[in-house]
Amino acid sequence: MSAASATRGLRAGVLLALALLAVPSAADAAKAAACPAARVSPAKARSLDADHDGIPNWRDADVDGDGLPNGRDPDVDGDGIPNDRDPDIDGDCVVNGRDTDTDGDGIADPRDATAYGTAAGQAAIALAATTRVPASFFGLVANEALGRTGAAQQDVLNQLRAAGAGTLRQNLDWSTVEQAPGVYVWSGFDALVLAAARAGVQVLPILFNPPAFASSDPAADGTAPPRDNATFAAFAAAAVRRYGPGGALWAAHPEVAALPITAWQVWNEPNIRAYWPSGPNPAAYTAMLRVVGAAIHGADPAAEVVTAGLPDTYSGMPVLDFLRGMYAAGARGSFDTLAIHPYARSAEQAIETLRAARAILDANGDTNVSIRATEFGWATQGPKAPYQVGTRLQGLLMTRTLTALVAAHDELHLRDVVYYAWQDAGIYAGGTDFWGLHTGLHDLRGRAKPALAAFTRAAQAYTAP
Repeated sequence: MSAASATRGLRAGVLLALALLAVPSAADAAKAAACPAARVSPAKARSLDADHDGIPNWRDADVDGDGLPNGRDPDVDGDGIPNDRDPDIDGDCVVNGRDTDTDGDGIADPRDATAYGTAAGQAAIALAATTRVPASFFGLVANEALGRTGAAQQDVLNQLRAAGAGTLRQNLDWSTVEQAPGVYVWSGFDALVLAAARAGVQVLPILFNPPAFASSDPAADGTAPPRDNATFAAFAAAAVRRYGPGGALWAAHPEVAALPITAWQVWNEPNIRAYWPSGPNPAAYTAMLRVVGAAIHGADPAAEVVTAGLPDTYSGMPVLDFLRGMYAAGARGSFDTLAIHPYARSAEQAIETLRAARAILDANGDTNVSIRATEFGWATQGPKAPYQVGTRLQGLLMTRTLTALVAAHDELHLRDVVYYAWQDAGIYAGGTDFWGLHTGLHDLRGRAKPALAAFTRAAQAYTAP
């Protein structure tokens, strides 16, 4: 893989992160609308006192006055809705996704060992403790592997596996591979896939970034979709024939134990302008998915077609609206797995996003369709942003979120969770610093952050032997 391709892959990750500032979920909005304080001043909202003890809910260690401290109370605000289903756990009319102290005990969530209420948090811990998932459940994005070759590349893949990652989500850059119409140069991605196989890491490729001759807008500020979906489908089918079961790569390298690619992600984040510069269009994306997905299944009937990862964002189309638009355009039957990017400030908010997506799948008859969480993460430094939490809190959030995702994986039909990223990135040429460059499990000098150990502990604890 060329250095230019590595830069493009990195820039893709940078651009996506720039757009990811979450908005309240549908459940949050409904609770806020029903909350009396939603129609009064912020000062009035902060004065709400459920148990009339003179201590406002937002800093009352026993919000409902039932004698159970919030950290051990399964229904903190006494509204009859268990914490793990309550969009406003402490009854302060600040929905959980926006509340910095979800259980109202006066300790900010990232520093609170019992954050989000015991019924949710402790139940998740207990359930996760008895749950085992395959090694492929835990994944990472590691752009570093793209620009390396030989022993250096193999070393990165070996380190990923040692850290507990069984999946590598990696951009399969169409523009690098198809250098002229019908002329495919696979050598760079071949090396990556072989190194991953040697390390025992499953590759989840993102089919993405058309060459200029196939792009609908080569000069776009962002990555425009292809001009012709059939051309994209031909590229996808060629990739399946090379890397899928019985593929040409494995036939050419019998010395490597084959680890075929069986799942293929079609595009990245089409609900933001960075990756659909003409404006998010669920019908147009569905048309792409239908044609490319059919080509993938044509080359490998057992393949898993994964949608583009969808983040919830204020700068594009909200994830649930985009998903509903896909179904309205006839998306059912065109994919096997829905990918969501549940960037969130708490484990609870990430689960809310995934549950809302699960509900839409089920409502449209897709109860057998699975979900992959193909990106999430938090920054340890950089400019102030909602997901810039510092080094210590990144580790705490890693533990909580992975525990919650493992506990909910059966309910959500969750196949995997992919952390972004393995290492911090430098500012790309012409760019500026922002939080998305600092989400790595290592800093720019390669030094491990505490979140790496948290990731590894979770993977070791919850992976089936």
